[in-house]
Amino acid sequence: MVMSRVRCASGCVLAILLQACSTQTPAPIEAPGQRPPAATASAQQRPAPATKAPSTGQASVKNGRYTVQAGDTLHAIAWRLGVDHRKIIEWNGLRNPDRIMVGQSLIVVPPSSPQPGPRGPAAVSTEPRPQAVPLPAPSVVTSPAAMAGDGRARWVWPAEGKARRSVSATGSSGLQIRGERGQTVKAAAAGEVVYSGSGLRGYGQLLILKHDELYLSAYAHNDKLLVSEGQRVERGQAIALMGDSGASEVMLHFEIRKGGKAVDPTAYLPAR
Repeated sequence: MVMSRVRCASGCVLAILLQACSTQTPAPIEAPGQRPPAATASAQQRPAPATKAPSTGQASVKNGRYTVQAGDTLHAIAWRLGVDHRKIIEWNGLRNPDRIMVGQSLIVVPPSSPQPGPRGPAAVSTEPRPQAVPLPAPSVVTSPAAMAGDGRARWVWPAEGKARRSVSATGSSGLQIRGERGQTVKAAAAGEVVYSGSGLRGYGQLLILKHDELYLSAYAHNDKLLVSEGQRVERGQAIALMGDSGASEVMLHFEIRKGGKAVDPTAYLPAR
């Protein structure tokens, strides 16, 4: 009798277990290295982390003003915005253009002209008119190798190699000179280094030379810079080594700007 009851109880327990197993959802099979479906689904529901786009300087221009950022120089700002650096000095009354501060707001577009008022007799003001403060005379870079004017005798090719017209990251036209990594890049004319660094996105390791108050030249995508800001260089002097910083291939992007605007370099470089 006892054994019969034990068999009966065992049979009932086995039936209950079989019924529970038949109604339970089978566990998912996870392949090695694969996340469980539930974890994957929750990951897909999470919003992707926001990424901050690198600044190009253009984002800081608002209402005709540019906010100076770390690493900026007046010539770099003027180059980035395609503005004559002399105009920025004039519009802002800068006494020392080499001393601009981070966070400083600079006027980078021509100030708007006053709107004409209604016709009628002009009001007479008894207040004294403010006197304009004269700016110091701009310094002109001189060198025995530099010649007056912009003739071809003043310039030399900045590098050896096949050249073709190209457009920079800021939309300015120039020349793309292909070469080999480590190839010498030379100053196209005598001048002063007014920018040396990689703060202008799309230019890589960049040098900007000031030849006088009208002409600047730029040398982009270098592998190594051999000169620093404030240094005087002679025409044909080695100033950098060619590379592909900020570019998809080894090359030199070369520009000449007159009054802040890009010009055709082949109109100034000697024929070859």
